[in-house]
Amino acid sequence: MISAASATEPAREMAPAVTGTSVYRVDWLPGTDRLLGTCHCGAVIVADDPVRLWEWLLSHPDHR
Repeated sequence: MISAASATEPAREMAPAVTGTSVYRVDWLPGTDRLLGTCHCGAVIVADDPVRLWEWLLSHPDHR
């Protein structure tokens, strides 16, 4: 349900992408129960379990 106040607000711009030396990215793969994790080093993993995905991401530089 949209309230009258929110319907009259101007559209907000999206925030800029996060940058830095240890940025991790987790994306949902639409149509699946899978997640795509990207480490700041560029390594990627596809996982069904979010806990396993985060353990892998946080294990940098010793990705298993």
